[in-house]
Amino acid sequence: MELNDNIPHIRQDLQVNALTQDGEMVVELRDPLGIADFPVVVSLGLFQFLYSIDKNYKFQDAERELNNKDTFDSLVANIEFLDNHSYLASVNFQSKLAKVRADYELLEARPMLTAGFSYPAAKEEFIPFIEKIFSHAPETEKKAGLKGLILPHIDLNIGEMTQDIYGKAYKLLQGEVFDTFVVFGTSHQLTNNLIAIGKKDYDTPLGTIETDKELINELGTIFNDAIGIDDFTHKNEHSIEYHAIFLKYLFPERNIKILPIIVSEHDNRDPELQGDEYEKTLEAIKLATAKLGRNAFYIGSGDFAHIGLRFNNDFAAKEKFNELRAQDKKLIDLIERGNRESFYSCVKADCNKWNVCGGAPIYLSMSAANSNSAELLSYEIWDDAPTESAVSFASLALF
Repeated sequence: MELNDNIPHIRQDLQVNALTQDGEMVVELRDPLGIADFPVVVSLGLFQFLYSIDKNYKFQDAERELNNKDTFDSLVANIEFLDNHSYLASVNFQSKLAKVRADYELLEARPMLTAGFSYPAAKEEFIPFIEKIFSHAPETEKKAGLKGLILPHIDLNIGEMTQDIYGKAYKLLQGEVFDTFVVFGTSHQLTNNLIAIGKKDYDTPLGTIETDKELINELGTIFNDAIGIDDFTHKNEHSIEYHAIFLKYLFPERNIKILPIIVSEHDNRDPELQGDEYEKTLEAIKLATAKLGRNAFYIGSGDFAHIGLRFNNDFAAKEKFNELRAQDKKLIDLIERGNRESFYSCVKADCNKWNVCGGAPIYLSMSAANSNSAELLSYEIWDDAPTESAVSFASLALF
């Protein structure tokens, strides 16, 4: 790097977690795109500097203002390290991003992202893993008129909670004859589109599950080709992956298809315009599925609250468990009554202080299914005691 070069900003799309290390506040950085080689921890001062500097601020400006060779050399070394590992919005990062995108476009199917630590990748290991989930899951009486499911995207390796949350819900689909499963997944990253439809098939341990390309093409016609096809957003997003593998397991002999839609809430546009885009998408899905005669089923993949130190709160999660349960009960009651508008308003209240990760996918699945009622199947809180944090989530059947 030359003295006359502008100092690159830190990337705005990184996942940022505040941590305490040796009594000092530090910042952990993770790359949701998977381009950076590994997570890194930087000082709070360095993070604030790289986040807020003027876009035309040069190395020579920093050298002059610091007026200390050792301090300046340390700053340059840290910047070079972060740039080499793709944490800065630099030419180096843009070059790596372009190559990763180009390589991904050549793939026929989206590879499994969390296989190996959330569930087994090999078929011979995966089958007993998922069969245990179903065999140990509580039974629920099946009712007529099932239209959809609200499910989380919490890891599948959380023990008995997996059986209660996922297994109990997916048991309701056994023997059903739906042919297309529209899955609204939560976006955990900044995206160019509020709605990102994936066209690539999804790999699973049991083989590939196909996307409904005929339906996607029909959506393109309705949208005058302005549809948000964005396969790259799906590459490092796990919120649909778990549901793809359950569906592949449930229907091994039927040629079911999925319509995977990543929904972003990380958007700076006017909330009314954001709502308009959601409504246009819902109307297009309704028209396209009707025209093609699809027997569609709708899944909303969203967790509820994320609280505690890991999620940048200044309190330990357990201190708020009673309040958390009361807040989640409000949301669940609204879903059960089919009151999707009030549900979404409740999520967004107070700037979403409970960090609900999935409000939009839940709202969209309720709307697409035209759900008038729901039944709570299971509710859980995952207590991440070592980080004094917690995530709450539920599964509900939509009618």
